Amino acid sequence: LWNVPKRGTRYELDAYYTGLVNEFITSDDFHPNTVGDLEWVARRYFHWLRERGITDIRQAEQEIIQKYLHDCMEEMKSTSVYNVHLYLKKLYRFLFTRGYTESSYEVFFSFKICRESKLFPAAEDKMVNAILNVLDTQTAIGKRDYAIILLGYILGMRSIDISKLKLSEILWARGEICFSQRKTGKVIV
Repeated sequence: LWNVPKRGTRYELDAYYTGLVNEFITSDDFHPNTVGDLEWVARRYFHWLRERGITDIRQAEQEIIQKYLHDCMEEMKSTSVYNVHLYLKKLYRFLFTRGYTESSYEVFFSFKICRESKLFPAAEDKMVNAILNVLDTQTAIGKRDYAIILLGYILGMRSIDISKLKLSEILWARGEICFSQRKTGKVIV
């Protein structure tokens, strides 16, 4: 085990908000890795409130929460905003349950924030084009192979879904392919 001293925080709080943070992070059986994130989000949010003269959490209604999340979106990556949103939802659920706020803002927090995820291509365009150029599209097998490669490369279909694809799942008039994914069972259009 490495013994790493806990760093201090730049989000200093008064006794009122410090008490709320401490009560929040001990209110549930949170995973040890999550506690630090929960504390960071709560401290950062309460510090932001204090800078705007909000000394009581009851003053922080939906419009204030929206402004805070908007500020986060301007300063943070989408993955961080996703976490802030998630932990604020937990914080407000706690605050409402304990009677510190009039609402948990459950409906407000129900909106989704997309997490940014990088998708790396399976192959470079040059490589795929080289393969496509080798195929003899004058033959039925060449046309089939060309279609298989494009379904995988352009649409991202899994090989099992391509191999099980039926002509009835190709909706020619609408320009769509509608099939049930073998891995997840979800219908994909």
